[in-house]
Amino acid sequence: MGRARRFCAHPGCTIRVPKGRCREHARAYDRQRGTAAERLYTSRWQRISKRWLSKPGHQLCVYCQEKGRITAAECIDHEPPHRGDPVLFWDQSTWRPACISCNSRKAVLQEGGFGRRRGR
Repeated sequence: MGRARRFCAHPGCTIRVPKGRCREHARAYDRQRGTAAERLYTSRWQRISKRWLSKPGHQLCVYCQEKGRITAAECIDHEPPHRGDPVLFWDQSTWRPACISCNSRKAVLQEGGFGRRRGR
């Protein structure tokens, strides 16, 4: 038995898919979003961010700590969001250690991630 089919994630699309977007909207979304390198997430970023997260004081998720939880940081959150600005992207004073869950939640709620309108 296959996975339950639901509507494509693109607003208004009536094509049913197992997950995410239909082929047409997936291609359009990828073109609009750009590649990881176009969004500044290059091999240089991978190297530098990994090194930064290994340093003392950058190893725990700051958002989990605010809630009294202890969770290992897995990625760097940019606060405020860089929105493609390379100067802001590389400014380490805007970097916050975060777990994937908190970083994704913040992207959805505050930055308009997954096609949602931007929050506060």
